[in-house]
Amino acid sequence: MIRNERQYQASRAHRRRLLETRTGYEAAPQADPLAQAALLSSVDWLLGDVEAEIAEYEALRSGARREVAAEGLGALPDLLVRARIAAGLTQRQLAEQLGVAEEAVQRDEAGGYARAGLDRLARVAEALGVRLRLVAALAHAGEGGEAASAR
Repeated sequence: MIRNERQYQASRAHRRRLLETRTGYEAAPQADPLAQAALLSSVDWLLGDVEAEIAEYEALRSGARREVAAEGLGALPDLLVRARIAAGLTQRQLAEQLGVAEEAVQRDEAGGYARAGLDRLARVAEALGVRLRLVAALAHAGEGGEAASAR
């Protein structure tokens, strides 16, 4: 996932290099058609990943993407990064809103908010205007799962 403008520019440069590589493979094909197909396929696979990340970043930044689905609390860190991008905030600007150093936001995002408590996660979400809708799938006695086996 692209988290900031620097990574976005690096991803765009990577995309250009991949396109140049693909053009080079097409201009000077391998003697073995299977080897040629494998080379092109691998470049296309990498190109697809980079283009998907660029498209997501651009959609968030432009406001075209207004909602993000997340499955479980483990997805919350990436959701908060996406929310910051959608809000048009840099890490520095978010840090200013939170009253912390920019490095603190950088560490939180790079570490997946692993050291952040629920209070800090709530403050970040509030600063970004994130509204969460949580739905819990509850396990009932006799249906298996961790809740039933914890007896």
